[in-house]
Amino acid sequence: SFTLISDWFLLILDKYYLIALIPFIIAHSCYSLLIYYSSKNRNLLRFFIEKIVIIILGVIVLIILKDIIGLLIGIYAGCLIFNFVDSLLLYIKTKEYYAMLLLIGFVLFIGCDICVALSDLYLVFDETDKIIEIEVMASNLIWVFYGPSQYFLSLSINRGGNK
Repeated sequence: SFTLISDWFLLILDKYYLIALIPFIIAHSCYSLLIYYSSKNRNLLRFFIEKIVIIILGVIVLIILKDIIGLLIGIYAGCLIFNFVDSLLLYIKTKEYYAMLLLIGFVLFIGCDICVALSDLYLVFDETDKIIEIEVMASNLIWVFYGPSQYFLSLSINRGGNK
């Protein structure tokens, strides 16, 4: 799994963050294709416009951060946001069990990534007791969201899964 590769770089090696983002982007691209092909009302133009917006978002973050990792962060964030929105729309349209699992997985994934951002507040703010408290709490909450997100996303792959 692509997320496993990313996790290896992030959690085990605790370095190569640039390389770690690429498999995450590939995984989210695969989820995007799953959502697209699961939709009964496929709109190829909308699909491509989303991808263009994701690339533009990446370029904007690249310009802001002035670092190539900004491009990947922007692309990753765009993929996650669009996957959430598209999985929500898929669930609303189909009411299918797998679509609900996919949606829950992305909600949890967003919660995880919010916690990741909060755990890195020291990169933006001077560390105060309050900032450190938020970082510690967020670092612990990452796992409350991440493990279940992966579980629900993996269950959603089996479209004919048990209800």
